[in-house]
Amino acid sequence: MYRGRRPFTERRQIGAYRLQSQNCHRAQMLLGRVGIEFAEILVEVAAAGRYLFQRLAALAQQLHQCRQLRAGAGINSLLLDMQDQMRSDVVGRQMINVMVIQPQQLFGVESAGGLAHRLKAKELFHLVNAENLLIAVGPSQSHQIVQQRFRQKTVIAVLHDPYRAVAFGEFFAIIAQDHRDVAIENARAVTDKPSLLMCKTVIAFGAPTKAGTHGAHGAPLGDDEIAATRKALGWNEPPFVIPAEIYQGWDAKEAGKKKEAAWNDKFAAYEKAFPELAREFKRRMNGELPTNWQAESQKIIEQLQAKPAKIATRKASQNALEAFGPMLPEFLGGSADLAPSNLTIWSKSTSIANDPAGNYIHYGVREFGMTAIGNGIAHHGGFVPYTATFLMFVEYARNAVRMAALMKARHIMVYTHDSIGLGEDGPTHQPVEQLASLRMTPNMSNWRPCDQVETAVAWKRAIERHDGPTALILSRQNLAQQDRTAQQVADIARGGYVLKDCEGQPELILIATGSEVELAVAAYEQLQTEGRKVRVVSLPSSDFFDAQDDNYRESVLPKAVTARVAIEAGIADYWYKYVGLDGQIVGMTTFGESAPAEELFKVFGFTKENVLNKARSLLK
Repeated sequence: MYRGRRPFTERRQIGAYRLQSQNCHRAQMLLGRVGIEFAEILVEVAAAGRYLFQRLAALAQQLHQCRQLRAGAGINSLLLDMQDQMRSDVVGRQMINVMVIQPQQLFGVESAGGLAHRLKAKELFHLVNAENLLIAVGPSQSHQIVQQRFRQKTVIAVLHDPYRAVAFGEFFAIIAQDHRDVAIENARAVTDKPSLLMCKTVIAFGAPTKAGTHGAHGAPLGDDEIAATRKALGWNEPPFVIPAEIYQGWDAKEAGKKKEAAWNDKFAAYEKAFPELAREFKRRMNGELPTNWQAESQKIIEQLQAKPAKIATRKASQNALEAFGPMLPEFLGGSADLAPSNLTIWSKSTSIANDPAGNYIHYGVREFGMTAIGNGIAHHGGFVPYTATFLMFVEYARNAVRMAALMKARHIMVYTHDSIGLGEDGPTHQPVEQLASLRMTPNMSNWRPCDQVETAVAWKRAIERHDGPTALILSRQNLAQQDRTAQQVADIARGGYVLKDCEGQPELILIATGSEVELAVAAYEQLQTEGRKVRVVSLPSSDFFDAQDDNYRESVLPKAVTARVAIEAGIADYWYKYVGLDGQIVGMTTFGESAPAEELFKVFGFTKENVLNKARSLLK
């Protein structure tokens, strides 16, 4: 999938959708798509051929440099980003697996390395386990391939497309074998580029029959092999016993205490000379918010409710950054080459490429690397990182997102273009199942706000969360602001609340998130005129709502009211937990299509009429 341009917009005749009959409308859409997809396949096959030719040419030159990838019609990414699309490139697969067993870890090496070179990092070392083993095929000559791949002073990859050309840059690379200290010192001497140290290792070193084999990877060595290994290594100590001379050589407690004491003395002097800066340093390193945070942030939210605006929630997110940012110098933002679309740059954003004291990182097209780096920044402390891309491209960052949740990283992830509402870019760019997947990830908090007020509350909650990541799911299209009382504004922070209500017990509850809230409100208003007792529940964060006490959840979604309709432009299956098996869902059950957003919402049933039909079927 090519991420840098719109694949269908300029080639599809949008007017073809304007047909009289709904059936003809749908048929035209599907037939048109078949033609477009076939053309795209031909273009991508040609691009794949060009790519493979370039790979072979590069190998013929002993990988002195990776040539530019010029597959402008659909394959336009860094060499190793092509692993899923180019499974037939056997050598490419070997290179993915050769340095470390997990492919995503090599993504991290390339992402960090490329970014480091762009930022002119002078003292960044990459320590790569150049293990001489491919699990699937056993021992191999893969180490030599790695050595060639990162030759000394070699440009390792170049990204090229019509909009940008970003060089990965040069590494100083060296193989560290017996004299590792010498290798490290050689790397330290290089001050104008990042360094890559490849450390030659053998899995199960010393095991007579299993060293360097897959047999040592996923199973115990076994008693016989352990005994043989001990004999081969001359190791006669009892199990779990470390000889005193070895233990003492590795025991760093005393040295660590001295270094910590020296640092504390130095900081005490700093604190005396610069008390305000020292207090700010300790506040940020402790993860504390400014003392005026609660009062000022709540005031901002109340002001937004008092001044309605019909804007996209991605724009509301940028406004929230503009409002909250001056209070939070610890903000460190960034986007994977989509800052103008994600709207994650605010007036005080400064690129760290231009100013080391800046607060914004242009990561380039490296969603996994960006997310992994954000996790590292979060765990370092002193910063609140936020990263951004399209919601669809969370797929490229999946493992790092999961690790953020697993590690409880305080990391805010901004995902815009949240549904089929992004329009003509088509199903390759339209998220369907991604939001449900994020919601089902343990310890992942997710917000899909419906207007600027819910967006500001979502940002506030994300900033205040210390025990895990938060995903903000934001729209491309403009959304109407909802009327609320002061209590309703306060209840947004609980993840779900009653937005519209009736007298007494409702007959029907409409549940919606994000761009579909105004659709639920429109259906509510129509049913009210018909004399039906209906409630609208806005549920921007199901995880925050589920964490509320039983009494609150019952007050919003009473168990006695089983007639429920959930409305969300995402995968439908997620919503059965709220509507039950007898409820109705207006959601996605297929991938999207390429057409204007208004047309897509009609085709996939996101209309007032369809919501009313679902509701009336439950009210009979």
